[in-house]
Amino acid sequence: MVALTGFPCPGCGLTRAGIHLMHGEVQSAFRIHPFIYGVAAYGAVFAINRYLLGRRMGKVLKGSLVLLVAAMCLFYIWRMIRYFPGDPPISYYGYNLLRRMMALFQYFLLK
Repeated sequence: MVALTGFPCPGCGLTRAGIHLMHGEVQSAFRIHPFIYGVAAYGAVFAINRYLLGRRMGKVLKGSLVLLVAAMCLFYIWRMIRYFPGDPPISYYGYNLLRRMMALFQYFLLK
């Protein structure tokens, strides 16, 4: 989404937060993306359920995933209203594909 539109997505910062979490930097991980804990917990429960216990994804796991994604989207809207544009990951990427395509379109249109 960032490369296409320049705007961050609801998951922007999760990778960086995950790296901080793996290094034991829990406060830094929370500052980057507070949902890293929910994503990590869901991933652990899913992996145990699927690979250790050999079960398929049940209704509880599916419902938990839907709730997690919905909460992340609501948090994204709040964060965009409150902090955009700001420090990464809530920043605008100016060299995005949509902007470059618009510039190219305008160049040919005005020529």
